[in-house]
Amino acid sequence: MFVALETKNKDKFVLGTISCPPPDDVLYEAWKRCNKMLISWLTRSMTLPIKQSIMWMNSVHEIWVDLLQRFSHGDKFRIVDLQEELQSCKQGDSTISQYYTRLQIIWKELSLYKTILLCTCNSPCNCGLLTKIQQERNDDSVIKFLRGLNDEFSQVRSQIMLMKPMPALPKTFSLVLQQEREFHNSSSQIPQDSMANLNFQDPQNKTSNTSRGESFGGRGRGHTSKFGGHAKYCDHCQRTNHTSDNCWIKYGLPQAYKPIVKHNYAPSNPSANLTDVVSHTSNDSSNDKTQV
Repeated sequence: MFVALETKNKDKFVLGTISCPPPDDVLYEAWKRCNKMLISWLTRSMTLPIKQSIMWMNSVHEIWVDLLQRFSHGDKFRIVDLQEELQSCKQGDSTISQYYTRLQIIWKELSLYKTILLCTCNSPCNCGLLTKIQQERNDDSVIKFLRGLNDEFSQVRSQIMLMKPMPALPKTFSLVLQQEREFHNSSSQIPQDSMANLNFQDPQNKTSNTSRGESFGGRGRGHTSKFGGHAKYCDHCQRTNHTSDNCWIKYGLPQAYKPIVKHNYAPSNPSANLTDVVSHTSNDSSNDKTQV
């Protein structure tokens, strides 16, 4: 609100610098119009209960002071709450930018209540004590920012804390942000095929597929499909493209089965052909001439 008033060159009205002139003054009417205009600007940003509590005030400076005393919590309890919030602030699931922004909000509000002490001596101070105090406060902010990071940033955290002198807080944030970008770039460079294979690996199927590939490695067919995946395999008849749950040799042909008649080979009896398949399978599992 104060920034908006400064852009309109009306901040001196709310601060009380421009007081109300006498009624017989030429600027009295102009001051009264500006005062009423500022009151309308303030009341537009208020909720109804707050608006009702200041509606009988005629001066915008009086309204500003009342709001300042009511909502400016600069007491010791607020400082303690901010310090506890600062100690418990961690990165967690947030990004580096979000975590840094949360810390900056707390630090800026604390700086409003706890200002840096300045020397008021008549002679200028030459010992540099105030500069050392400011540097220690900056180092504490850097350490707090680094200690709240996740464990994946432990390496860059150790490197920064070993620097002499310790870099400023914006420089520290830039270094950690570069490390975060490097993590994202390295994770995005993983091939998609490798990720797909990693997600679809099953420990149980892995063992069965390995043993199946070893037993049928010499046949040149059956262990992989034409699309690159593992084909179906029947443990009963030791054939591919189906499983033992729907094996016709194990459970028989369905009632509505109609054989497909081909040239040069047309079995007259599917059931008899099925018997031949069973006999061929029991005699030699490598004979693959019989078709169902």
